This record gives sequence, C-alpha cells and structure tokens, in this order.
Amino acid sequence: MAHRFDIVAQQSKFAILVVLLKATSKFLSVLGLLTSCSDNADVLVARSVKTQWLAVEEAQLTGLNDLSAWQTQVNLGVGSQFDGAVVDLGFGYAAIAPAPLNPADFSPAVQVMRSMSSTKMSANFQRVFLSQLSVDWSDEAGFQQIATNVEQAAILTNQAQMRGMMLDIQMYGKSAFAVPEQSALGFEALEGVVRQRGAELAAAWLRGFPTSEVMVSWAYAEMFRDVCITGNDLRTHAYALFPAFIDGMRQSLARNGNRSQLIDGYLPSYPARPASHFATFKAAVHADEDQLRKVWQPNIVTHLDALGNLRGPIQWPASYTVTCDAATAARLRVPLKAAFGLMVDYEIDAFPRTLAPEVPRAAYGPGTFVPAMVAAARASDSYVWLYSGLRSWWIDSPTRPRVGTATWQQISTARSQLVNDPLGGAQ
Repeated sequence: MAHRFDIVAQQSKFAILVVLLKATSKFLSVLGLLTSCSDNADVLVARSVKTQWLAVEEAQLTGLNDLSAWQTQVNLGVGSQFDGAVVDLGFGYAAIAPAPLNPADFSPAVQVMRSMSSTKMSANFQRVFLSQLSVDWSDEAGFQQIATNVEQAAILTNQAQMRGMMLDIQMYGKSAFAVPEQSALGFEALEGVVRQRGAELAAAWLRGFPTSEVMVSWAYAEMFRDVCITGNDLRTHAYALFPAFIDGMRQSLARNGNRSQLIDGYLPSYPARPASHFATFKAAVHADEDQLRKVWQPNIVTHLDALGNLRGPIQWPASYTVTCDAATAARLRVPLKAAFGLMVDYEIDAFPRTLAPEVPRAAYGPGTFVPAMVAAARASDSYVWLYSGLRSWWIDSPTRPRVGTATWQQISTARSQLVNDPLGGAQ
C-alpha cells in the first residue's frame, strides 16, 4: 500500500512538473525564447528569435521623401503593431541592372533607415527585384556588373542596419525564369548556367553583408506543389529555372556557414484564412513528407503567380499524391525556414481564375483574417509579412489611402491573442 502511495505521489509530482514546464514554455514564448510546439508537446526547444511582423506596401517606400515621411509616422506610433518593414532605399531595381550603381546616390536614405534601427521598427528588409532582370543568363559581362551592383547594394543594406534582403521574384509582365524560346542550350545546360548565377549573386551579396538574412518570395515548396502534386511540367513551367537558381544561392549560403540563412517567404499563403491550413504550409516548406501527408486537407487555396488570366487563387488537389518522377521530387523537396505572407484585401473571387463551387466562401469572408494571422505566426519560423494591394500602411495619397482603423485593430487583436495564448493551448 505504501509502495502504491509512493507511485501516486511521484506521478502527481511529475504531472505538476509538466504543468509548470508548459506554463513556463508559454511565458518564454511570449518573450520569443521558445519555438512553438504542438498542444500536447512536453519538450521545450530553444529559439533565438520570435516570430516578427513585417509590412510590405504595393507602392514601395522608395527614396528619401517617402522614407522620411514613414519615419515621421512611425515616431508618432503609427504601425506600432509591426516589428519592421520591407522597403526599397532606392536601389531595388538598380541592384540587378547592367548599369553601375553609385552608392553615394543612396547615402541619405541609408541614414534615415539607420536611425530606424533604434526603434521598435528594427526588423527591416531591402527589397531587390530580381524579376526585372534584363540580361541573358549567359551574358558574362552583364552578370559581372550585376554582381558588383549586388555587392554594393548589400553594403548599403548593412550600413542601414537592416536585417537583410527580400528577393522579389514575382512576374511583373514577364518571367525571368522561363526557358528562353531561342536558347541554344539544352535544359540541363541552361540550369547549370542559372545555378552558377544564383551562386554568384548570393556570394556577391554576402561579401557586402556577411550576416544577412535572405528571404525569397517563395522557394521549393511552391514549385513542389505545382510540379509534383498538381502535375505541371517543370521544363515548360514559367519558373522552370528558378529551382536551379535557388540551388546556387544555397551553395553560397552554405559556404558562409551559420552567419546567414535562407527563408521561404511563402507568398502563396496570401489568400489563406482557415487556420488549419498553415500546418500544411509549414510541412510543405519544411519538406516534411510524413507530416504533409498527415495534415493535407481538401479545399486548400493559395495564390498562383502567373501571367494573365492564370494569375490568382488556385485550389490544391483533394489528396496528397506525388505525380512527378523521383528525381524531380527529390530536388524540389528541400527544407527551408518558413515565413508567411498574407494579403489583407485578397478577394478570391476577384480574379479571372475561378475556384470550384465546393470551396467554402464563408471560410474566406469577414472575420477570418485575425485567426489566419494568429495561425501564421504560430506556424512561422521567422516572420509574418502583411501586404495590401489597395492601400498604403504609412504614406497617404489620393490614389492609395492609408489602411483604415479596422485593419489596424485586427492586427492588434491578433498580436494580443498571441501574447495571451502563444501556443494555442489555452482553455
């Protein structure tokens, strides 16, 4: 009997310890010292950076005037819900142009941004528009100049005390990664050239900013979904050469050791609202096939970046079935750190591309954005970034007014929920 009492006492002590550990984990998560974990997890995993919130505008903060106006608004407390922003100090396009970049042209903007590093808005990224690449992948002289520009852009970004680069690969009228119609090279040979360019440009950036974070609009997970699950052919894909480019970038990042990291910004989550979908996105970015099979569900909707009427929301297949060959699946199943993009004014029925009737529209209606932000923050390894296609966050203009009070309140509500219940286990 005494022995049984001892066992019960030990079990009670263990139960109390587990409760205390879970309570401690929630408290530390608020401080950003722990990773998120499942509701039933009893293992605490240290993390160095909490999920942070970034703002991205359609009309970029470009040049000294806009940056100064943004700084004024931030100092007044506007946008205090954010930890940083994705901005352009003026060289987002010049960095990938074949003409020389003059660093002196951007010194005033760098000084404005540098002063922001002492405010709450310190997690800032420089946007670089790789989609506007205008030279042929085989142009050695052209890419030598671009590599020089990229290194200068990285030096400026580092001087501005920003976190790193947001590499924008979206198609703005064209795709930089489609196979050229008149290419004299075969697909594999062309991939080799593009892989080399990815390595060169990443190495150039890291020479200028060795500890930089590098976030891309999206990476392997979206390509794996579109090629290996939806069944599109990689060789004829609008982003056919993009995996090779990212492969090259990863090579240079690996040679840089642990001083820098590559983050999948996962722009496809723009329209996502059902909270349960973010577990699927996280498993996809982490290339965790077992988990992906477990959390896959019907009626997942993400944004497809494409040209013309192909652009817009796309419905995932109802079940997880890999349709590509094993070699393609292996090269596109590469784990990266996850961030998630959300578009605050995304309308799934506002695009020429239409969704099937079985997609529940109510799951994407009013009142769904706060749960989506909370779920994205819990699933993210790094950042949640918010974008508006119709409004500005800080710079008011006749054509693009600032976001309304309701949007700011939604963001505040989401962040408050995360402080009160960071792991999602509160009763």
